[in-house]
Amino acid sequence: MSTLFGHTWDDETCYLHTLPPESDPPFQSPAQILSPDILLQIFEWAQSADAGPDHPGFSESEYFGTPTERTIFSRVAVPWNVSQVCRAWRVVAVESAKLWSIIVVHDGTSAFGKPSKMRDNLKWYLERSRRAPLTISAKIFDRNTPKDMFPLRIFFQRVFSERSRWKRVSISSRDAYFPKFPSTSSNCFDNFPKLEELALVFPAGHRENSPISLNFSTCKKLQKLYLLGDFRIAQSDTAMEHLKQVELGSESPFPFLGHYMDSFPSLLDCETLLRVAPSLTSLTIEIRGDDMDKDNSVIYLPYLESFRFQITSGGSEVVQRTHLFVDKLVTPALKNLHIKGDIEPAIEGLLRRSNCSLLSLTIDGETEEGRTAVVEGWLQYMKTLRTLKVEFAVIRSRVLAKLVLSGRGRDKRFRDAEYPELKGLRERDSCPALETMELESCRFEGDIERMAKLTNAMIRSRIRNADGSRGAMESLELRNCSFIPPGLDTDDDLPEERPSDTEVLKLVRDGIDNECTNATTRRYHGISLEVRNQVK
Repeated sequence: MSTLFGHTWDDETCYLHTLPPESDPPFQSPAQILSPDILLQIFEWAQSADAGPDHPGFSESEYFGTPTERTIFSRVAVPWNVSQVCRAWRVVAVESAKLWSIIVVHDGTSAFGKPSKMRDNLKWYLERSRRAPLTISAKIFDRNTPKDMFPLRIFFQRVFSERSRWKRVSISSRDAYFPKFPSTSSNCFDNFPKLEELALVFPAGHRENSPISLNFSTCKKLQKLYLLGDFRIAQSDTAMEHLKQVELGSESPFPFLGHYMDSFPSLLDCETLLRVAPSLTSLTIEIRGDDMDKDNSVIYLPYLESFRFQITSGGSEVVQRTHLFVDKLVTPALKNLHIKGDIEPAIEGLLRRSNCSLLSLTIDGETEEGRTAVVEGWLQYMKTLRTLKVEFAVIRSRVLAKLVLSGRGRDKRFRDAEYPELKGLRERDSCPALETMELESCRFEGDIERMAKLTNAMIRSRIRNADGSRGAMESLELRNCSFIPPGLDTDDDLPEERPSDTEVLKLVRDGIDNECTNATTRRYHGISLEVRNQVK
């Protein structure tokens, strides 16, 4: 006789032993006794836990191309995984249209990584989501497939017919061979009655099916819009009262892709959209100067607070047309302005017309032709400016003179004979409320010694609590700036006998050390000068 698995064996005969009854009932998982409503709430929480930005591109462009991780809690896997745990969970998952209404199609995900899986799984998602509004995030980059199996083509064959259910949609692809939409005779996005957020990123290199037409006449709920690609916006009389945030042709999330070079909207598209979006609060546009709207009436944006504007290359004609476009804008609520390119002359008119209280200004003077010079005339319209940042621009003596504050200190030290640039500017202070200034990679062009003195005078007149200063400046940073004589095309033309940037900045530093006795922290490194005043 022997014992095996708790039973007694005699040759081939097994004598079963009844197990003694347990005093306590067997352990039962709490998840098995939860109500369907509680289970559904848990599933929905797990699905949204790793959602991240729903629409990369709204200040989150780094998320483009980042595949969703294959975890049991990822929003890709939740509907499938929870439906395979037990019968109770499966019933809850299959019956919940909301769980299946979130569709994430990324190249790196197991659920949609292959075209065959994408076709079948999209069918299941769309069927089980029934009529629920759809949240879609698609990042499709794989082109190593036969033409009839392009993932982007398969994707649109399934989801485009359901566009009346689109609510929050982000679609990006580097596939230049964009397919025609299966339900229309032309490439046209339309019929989005439930759409709240839309982000589209498509190449513009292949013109066979370009441009892609966008018709927002039914988008009365649209709140956010991000477009990068060859798009045309159809004319519409329907006002999009809820549209708050727009990015058109801003910096590409795929800078290594050459066919994004032309992925910018035209002036006509910008005007078409802005005229039906009166509630905008944030606007980012990078435009080319062709196809202007012949309507010269004012574009009134009463709630616009943040405006980021960049001109692409194109020569003087593009600059001229862009200036005409800016001349139509009125933005009385503008607080934050970021400009890049040769557009400053038009900004003066915008600020004068709008009579806005600007708080933050960034000027990026870098262009393909070189650097643009900062125009000093419009600084006088910035009485409330708190933060000024200038990058890759040319700064001349008139700009520095404009930034020197008047007052007791200036009356004593800054004589017109010594600083002729200040003549006539004594009563017209620019940016008196300035608290933070950053000058990075700028060229100070002019007589080097005089430019150093003007820089010194500007700083001394603004540092908070410094002797004779009326300014409120708490932070000043000069990084990688150079001082060069006027009339030079490049830094290579600099004469050998000129003072070094280190010597010039030492003149500035010595003046600050002598005058700004209350400045508590100063740091100097290389040819960069950084002055920080921590006194409140």
